[in-house]
Amino acid sequence: MKVLKICVLAVLSLLYIACDSKNSFDAMGMFESDEVLLSAESSGRIIEFVPKEGQSVQKGDVIARLDSKPLELQREKLKVQIQNAKNEKARLMRLHKANATTKKNLDDAIYACELLEKELALLDEEIARKTLLAPIDGVLLEKYAHIGELASPTKPLCKIADIRTLRLKAYFTKSDITRIKLGDRVQVLVDYNTSHKQYEGVVSFIAAKAEFTPKTIMTKDERENLVYAVKIDVANDGFLKIGSYGEVILPQGEYNE
Repeated sequence: MKVLKICVLAVLSLLYIACDSKNSFDAMGMFESDEVLLSAESSGRIIEFVPKEGQSVQKGDVIARLDSKPLELQREKLKVQIQNAKNEKARLMRLHKANATTKKNLDDAIYACELLEKELALLDEEIARKTLLAPIDGVLLEKYAHIGELASPTKPLCKIADIRTLRLKAYFTKSDITRIKLGDRVQVLVDYNTSHKQYEGVVSFIAAKAEFTPKTIMTKDERENLVYAVKIDVANDGFLKIGSYGEVILPQGEYNE
């Protein structure tokens, strides 16, 4: 009987340790990233969509091109008009110098030439908008359109995320929120194979007001109804994934000075 009691106590001790280690973290959350929805600045048919989903892009890389042939043809015609206008301006300048034409005729020719050049500049800008460039360094997460489809400014073409630094949005109970401040460094644990991978995170945001505990988030004390949202920046070594979970362990002590 004594041996049986000892065995029962041992099993209960192991269960207590297992349950206690399960909630040994101070907060739990999900990794997010800074994401950009890229849309066309003008309408047009997509003739090229360069990167594939999951591919890394650098700021300034070509993401997509829209059909600009009609505009390019219009530009070529405009260049011919500009050259003719310049020739006319040069002819009138010679005539005006020889007192063979009026100043008004020359001024009109100069104005016509300037007007055409401004029109060309606007056309060049419109053609440039047919090429979509990556606004940030990151990874193309999703495509919302394909080659051959019609793009418009109101319809996003793709989503690009900066994954060099991911942001863990965790939720702290009232008793723990007083232990951290902006800029604090905390320990972040992420599932890795059969164990955990440890990272250092920096607190970048602390909510001013509490909110009801999100259903998808587990807290240290599941009896808590109100929690505070906190964002923690973590440098990504390539293993961190958007949407994965992380656990936060605060430094020991009442407040991290």
